[in-house]
Amino acid sequence: MANNKLFYQSGRWRYHTSPNVRNYNPICQRLDDDCNQCQQPSTIVHHLVAPEADMRKAHDWQNLVALCANHHAGGQPGETQNARYCATVGPHAIYMHPGGLLPSWHRDYIKPSPADTSHIGRLRGTSTSSVGEDAIDKALAGWT
Repeated sequence: MANNKLFYQSGRWRYHTSPNVRNYNPICQRLDDDCNQCQQPSTIVHHLVAPEADMRKAHDWQNLVALCANHHAGGQPGETQNARYCATVGPHAIYMHPGGLLPSWHRDYIKPSPADTSHIGRLRGTSTSSVGEDAIDKALAGWT
């Protein structure tokens, strides 16, 4: 636990990683059972794999999601929450998570119907290189 406390107090986490993830993902990334994204502001950055489990993933944007306080079960390992998240948008890439959806504010977002699960197969395996920096820049234009 001491290492965990030191990690979250580090300058790199407090002044770089955490604020940047929240800046690029201003809305909570949690998806409900009907694939609707929570619309509360993100206030906390959550690790899917905790730093104490794998420090190499501590600042990896593929391992991070921005959540509201209501959707962050503090102190619990990320993958045990059985939650789904929309993609994490980063400065140069979009990182897809199981659930396979872009954030609801993204210009390429398509709202799935509750009965339609084709969006999961269509987006699964989408790589960051297939999205492109231009699409990310356009999507973030209103959030700077």
